Amino acid sequence: MATPSTPDDLLFDREFVETVRDWVVDGTRDPVGVLLIEQGQPGAGISTMWTVFESSIPSIAFVHEPDCGVGTHNVIGQKNVFLFDDMDAAISSPVAMKRIMDCIDQQRVPVIIAGYYRRGTKSKLTAALKKHKHVITYPVPRIMGRVAIPYLEQLGHPDANRAWYDSGGDLRQCIRTIRVGDVTHNLPDGIDALTELLGPPERSFVDRARIASGDPTIITSGIFENYTKAVRPTDLETCTRILDSVEAVADLDNAMYDDPTREFQPYIASIMGGVPSLGPLTLRQPIVTYGTHWAKSNHAQAKRLSERDLARSMCLEKTDFPWVRSMVFDANERRKSNPDASRVLPLDGFTSEDLWKCVTLFQPGAKRRKYTKSQHVHTFPVSTPPAGQ
Repeated sequence: MATPSTPDDLLFDREFVETVRDWVVDGTRDPVGVLLIEQGQPGAGISTMWTVFESSIPSIAFVHEPDCGVGTHNVIGQKNVFLFDDMDAAISSPVAMKRIMDCIDQQRVPVIIAGYYRRGTKSKLTAALKKHKHVITYPVPRIMGRVAIPYLEQLGHPDANRAWYDSGGDLRQCIRTIRVGDVTHNLPDGIDALTELLGPPERSFVDRARIASGDPTIITSGIFENYTKAVRPTDLETCTRILDSVEAVADLDNAMYDDPTREFQPYIASIMGGVPSLGPLTLRQPIVTYGTHWAKSNHAQAKRLSERDLARSMCLEKTDFPWVRSMVFDANERRKSNPDASRVLPLDGFTSEDLWKCVTLFQPGAKRRKYTKSQHVHTFPVSTPPAGQ
């Protein structure tokens, strides 16, 4: 299966695609409005959808640069539609945001705002568009694993199932691993990866770059916070080279933030993979991660992996966890008010251990409700097997 070229090739829910397409076709009618595409899943293929629409709707031309001088039609008679497909980046620039709002205020050309899933962007857009009457919001439906995994397999992914859950549902990242090779499980990661990159170069440069590509942000932070443990205090030249490398990575990170269409991760991985070659490195003491930014990032990655494994065990999507936690808390409250009350039926298919893991993945909620392991065992006895077993 090649890159989507028609609306039918897109992985989104068919009703969503047709609804957005109808708005694009009819959006130039009075009154001229604003369409917000509210995204909750990064790398889902929204940008691809616009490319498909642009090639399949000959009467429409997307205008990507905010310019109040743009008329309703271009020189060949196509209807102009403003498309701002990178609001997470644009929202941080007052100048870019003002130009976009000026295009909306002129109420002559329809406007589509997409490419955002951060809460801050959503709240700022809501405030900025509060006075506009003709604003429609279409939430992007999540692409589920049962749709994405077969698609990745048709593209030739060697391990589509693991890639999908490891990425947290980021289709773009999964497709990228087909090109660069998903080797993170065959090479060290976490503390072992950092130890490897802060010691003598025992592996080839290609393997070291692959190690760094597992999570370039975490590796870069870890090297910056721990490189002094591997360099002699008097070796200022090696220190300078490492700091120059970290600074170059920071510049690439900033460039990707300013323009998310840029993909500099391979360059970042190559720079970090080259650190062992910058000078004599020998770790004089174990890497201390407690309290560091790298440790927090690594903990977040570990939590994501735990959520992935638990979702597989419970045959759920990670987005279902809040519902499960709510049902667990409700069942506990019912038990306290009526000790003879039976368990809540929707949870009968899950083990007590899996339900406890689901609750503890969100510690603030459990602590706020003073929900303890003792209460949990009383409500969901460990000896109770799943239904049907």
